[in-house]
Amino acid sequence: MNRKTNLKLLVATLLGTIALHGGAASAQEMPDFERWECKRCPFPDKGLEGDAGAAALNVSDDSARFGDYTGLDESGAYLNADADLLYRAEGGYAVSLLAQDLGLDSRSLALQAGRRGHWVVDLSWDEIPRRLDDSVQTVFGGLGSSRLTLPSSWVRGNFTSDMAALDANLRDFTLGWDRKTLGLGFEFVQSERLRYEVDASSETKEGRGLTWGSFIGTAADLVEPLDYQTDRVDAALIYSGETWNVRVGYYGSFFSNQDTSLAWDNPFNGPDQGRMAMAPDNLYHQGMISGGYRFVTWDTTLNASYARGRMENSDSLLPYTINPAIPAQALPAAEFDGQADTTNANLRLSARPNSRLRLTGEYRSSERDNKSPQYDWAPVQADAFQTLSAVNPVYSYETRDLAFAADYRYSRAIQVGAGWGSKVRDRDFQDVRRTEEDGTWARARFRPIDQLGLALRAESTTRDAREALAPPVVGAGSAQNPLLRKYHTADRDRDLVQAEADFTPAGRFSLAMRFETARDSYDQSEVGLVSADYDQYSAEASVRVGEKLGVTGYFSRENYDSRTIGAASFVAPNTAPPNWAGTSEDRHDVYGVALNWPGLADGKLDLTADFTRADTRGEFRIEDPLGGAQDTFPPLESKLTGVQLMADWRLNERWSLNAGWRWEDFEADDWAKDGVGPATIANVLTFGADTLDYDVNVFLLGFTYRFLNAEEDE
Repeated sequence: MNRKTNLKLLVATLLGTIALHGGAASAQEMPDFERWECKRCPFPDKGLEGDAGAAALNVSDDSARFGDYTGLDESGAYLNADADLLYRAEGGYAVSLLAQDLGLDSRSLALQAGRRGHWVVDLSWDEIPRRLDDSVQTVFGGLGSSRLTLPSSWVRGNFTSDMAALDANLRDFTLGWDRKTLGLGFEFVQSERLRYEVDASSETKEGRGLTWGSFIGTAADLVEPLDYQTDRVDAALIYSGETWNVRVGYYGSFFSNQDTSLAWDNPFNGPDQGRMAMAPDNLYHQGMISGGYRFVTWDTTLNASYARGRMENSDSLLPYTINPAIPAQALPAAEFDGQADTTNANLRLSARPNSRLRLTGEYRSSERDNKSPQYDWAPVQADAFQTLSAVNPVYSYETRDLAFAADYRYSRAIQVGAGWGSKVRDRDFQDVRRTEEDGTWARARFRPIDQLGLALRAESTTRDAREALAPPVVGAGSAQNPLLRKYHTADRDRDLVQAEADFTPAGRFSLAMRFETARDSYDQSEVGLVSADYDQYSAEASVRVGEKLGVTGYFSRENYDSRTIGAASFVAPNTAPPNWAGTSEDRHDVYGVALNWPGLADGKLDLTADFTRADTRGEFRIEDPLGGAQDTFPPLESKLTGVQLMADWRLNERWSLNAGWRWEDFEADDWAKDGVGPATIANVLTFGADTLDYDVNVFLLGFTYRFLNAEEDE
């Protein structure tokens, strides 16, 4: 957590404490912190402290997957720098600087200046590199633009095998983008009770994304241009009274896309070109008021919030087709003028009738009222032929959550709790217009001895589709089966159990274990997801060997199993009975060891070492719904192994040398990618992406300088 976050959390905690415990005292009662001195405090009141360093890195191999988020995607040398500095001056003034990975594409910088108890200004910059794939190939030109073109020598065909110029025109490229964010914040404390906050940011996203375009019976992987900008502002006024506080705020988000559409040449026989719309410009405004009040009776606190917002989109619409051979109808509107209003409300009451019992109740509601216009549209399917007219649905929803909980401390060793919750979801233009979910839970914590702690929690919930359409409306050409129930709106029973234990028999050893299991049953679904099971086991142990060496080991396993019933049909509408079933079994294992050995060589050398291993395996089977013949797909597997060693040698109080080595090895087997080239699928021209296996070593050599003020030097 950086210094900026720490400061904001501290300010929020202090203000919350003031509001809930009688507010700020009068000016005569407040101590003068500016004149207060702490002669035995570990940090001086004035001067520069912190550290800064630089390092040279060498990366052994190119790898997009290894470089995703890290910026170390290319082999070779890198120069890097970090700093964490704080300067305090007289009068409560301070300036802090936090810089991380300045020499990499994953760099970040945060500068903060202020006067204690009066004002704070924040300036930040960060970059996040996304490197999705460097094993891809394409024949298109104009990558990153809104127009993808085929080479002049291209030979069209009905199938990829007919494309005689395919191999000669394939060229490598990289999928990915860079996200950059500039932030500016300001906080001003006008008085003991009143303060203002403003945070603004501007974020850009530039690069190449993955999309696809299709015609009748054929498709091609395409490069989507990414040139986004999102500006955000969050402003608030906060006032704290004797026993209450209130916050009035505004939030705005403004998104713009430099590319309104993407056009591409058709590599197959058929229409010459296709075109699709890109993400439209849009904006969002929201006003919010929130506050809290503390009652003397039963140590009761009441918190509430209410927010209203509006989303808007008024981009111009593209014509139905780019194909001049189709006499398409005119659009019903030149602009869509989309608009949706949002409302969010929350009310929470907490009371303590006595020192052992705590009661809480909470109500939450959220509504999206879509006020966008509805038109009769006659879209052109895949730039090939015009379909029947249809009215666009206007999706709206409303959620209402209600929860009650009670916690009772029977003794120092035994604490118990129980609760009930209800969730109601109302939706428009859905197969299920309303779902109602009720759940109960109970938990208990035991500490029979100081060295042993046990916790158990159980929960059971039931979701009912109260206003389901039976059967759902299925129009001409729809592939949806009337027996299908979508998992997020279907009737469901869920049971969950969690257990935890921590054991510290001695000061040199500790052990923590956790277990969780959940069972979902969709017994009212004839077609769709019918069951889903989840199990998780984890353990972590720490031991101190000798006076300095600390060793920590951990292990975690997660299992996901599910079963789906399907109804396949080549007839529209699809009214087939259940005729196949699919099962999936996923397992994830993560384990590792970490060592920390400080103070070696007369206190000059610190050593750390980490070993991590992550294994995943997924198995899929298709079978007769009654458990007959099976068709098993090859398993999906991946293995990630990582080792990291670091050594810090302190030359003196100020200077230290740093050396490190990091090794990562990733292997994966994915039958959907391995061996699938650009022309492997007869009617789909793909990028031919491979599983991104890699074996990368990173070596580091650098130094760190610690800043000490005059008092520390003495």
